[in-house]
Amino acid sequence: MTEVTLQIPDNIYEAAMATAKREERSVEEVLVEQHFTEYESPFYVDPRHDQMAREIEAYEAMHDELKTHHLGDYVAIHGGQLVDWDADTVELYRRIRVTHPDQVVLHRKVEAQPTRVIKLGFVRLKRKPTNALFRE
Repeated sequence: MTEVTLQIPDNIYEAAMATAKREERSVEEVLVEQHFTEYESPFYVDPRHDQMAREIEAYEAMHDELKTHHLGDYVAIHGGQLVDWDADTVELYRRIRVTHPDQVVLHRKVEAQPTRVIKLGFVRLKRKPTNALFRE
């Protein structure tokens, strides 16, 4: 289990507390499952995120064919199409930077499964007191 301490705005914490009480759940569970997706992310999100999501969807849709011809290679997907591939990830990246400068291009190794499953341990959130008496 990984323990993480985050500072979150009081209004988010108070909303999570109200939901947790109403649904008889823990505040941590509510924050993890609900509130981080409902509020603006505290992390930078590239405005081209949706474009990349479409390239990932295209990759997943063509995965069976890619696996047949390019298993173990690195592929570049742009505009929903395979635009280049190479066994050397650095060489592919260099070419893509020249042929598609400043464009969203998915660069991924073709593996047996279209996506990797990443398992994360439970994250426990603690509210840090804001009262001056409790400051460290």
